[in-house]
Amino acid sequence: MKQSCLFLIVLWIASGIGYYILFNESPLDEVKYWLPIVLGLLWVLVVANFQGIWLALRQKSAAGKSISGARDGDYIGVSGNIRASEKPLIAPFSGEEAVIVEYEVKREQASQSSDGGTTTKMDFQGMLMTPCAISGRTGSARVVGFPLLAHIQAKRVTDELAYVRAAKYLAAAPFKELSSNPLTIMKELNAVLKDDDGTVQADFRDKSLVIPEQEDFHSDIEQAGDELGDPENVSDLDEDEHEWSEQVQKEQAMLSTPQEKQLLSFLRNRFYKLYETTVKNGETVTVFGTFQSKPSPAINIGSGLKMLRHQIHRGRLEDVIGSQIRKSVIAFVIFLLITLGANYAVAFKLGIDLPKLFEEIKGRVLELVDQGQSSETPDEKTTD
Repeated sequence: MKQSCLFLIVLWIASGIGYYILFNESPLDEVKYWLPIVLGLLWVLVVANFQGIWLALRQKSAAGKSISGARDGDYIGVSGNIRASEKPLIAPFSGEEAVIVEYEVKREQASQSSDGGTTTKMDFQGMLMTPCAISGRTGSARVVGFPLLAHIQAKRVTDELAYVRAAKYLAAAPFKELSSNPLTIMKELNAVLKDDDGTVQADFRDKSLVIPEQEDFHSDIEQAGDELGDPENVSDLDEDEHEWSEQVQKEQAMLSTPQEKQLLSFLRNRFYKLYETTVKNGETVTVFGTFQSKPSPAINIGSGLKMLRHQIHRGRLEDVIGSQIRKSVIAFVIFLLITLGANYAVAFKLGIDLPKLFEEIKGRVLELVDQGQSSETPDEKTTD
């Protein structure tokens, strides 16, 4: 997969240079700087979606292999229920039982550009995994390696206790500072994805983030908690206020340290958004990975960014493969038609007669074939 990505990059650069040379001192000279980039990218998208079709067909083949008959290094696909081998994870924001979790804590901030808009900034993120196994029709095996969860949609968690759970988790998490250097980020991410024992906890926070030791304001929950401290006040509340008081008391009971209360206030007052991507305990999933027999049968779905063919999907094997093939074929056809149409328009603008050009190419190919046949040696003819 690493070679495949490198090939796409080389294709983009080479096609861009080719178009630039073609457009130089031509009727398209004015757009020779940006149009080659766009046309080159279109060819990359065509080839990438063709690779997607090839990968889906390979996954279909991998699905035919049984766990009991697999050998070390085989690419294998298994569908079934995935369960924690011991104790499942508790997702940090939703509180759901899970075997794999990715979380992100984001907020909107003013953009530095002149348009006066906003940008999304991620201050906390992390990856969690507990030892787990998948059991399907072809057998059972441990699942190791943290996968890229690109095929499982993230969900924003908005229930009434989400911020409280987030404050408790973030207060106790052993954070590493997230570097601003993209190469360092990739290195740290790759180290997490290469896990081979099924246990992962990697928590990162932005190195520029500053959480005040004491806020100059208190959250609404804390203020309401002070007001509701007197039982006589609680008895005087109407139905809606009673629900609010129960919520306040529940949250106060969940928060046990000043740091947790501080983080709750920090998250709420800065309007953070909480996101989770989870693989739930007992959920039906399909995994594609590399089989390994020792110390016990396992499917490695991690191995970092070098193994993008290692994947996990929600749902049954048949549905996953069918969806993969459909999406790749549709995208391939769409981008191929767009690319051919764009190149036809370019040729027309440059005054190139494409039918005539194709005939010349066809004639040249046939001529080369004839030359190859006529160059056959007398010894080869005798042998024949």
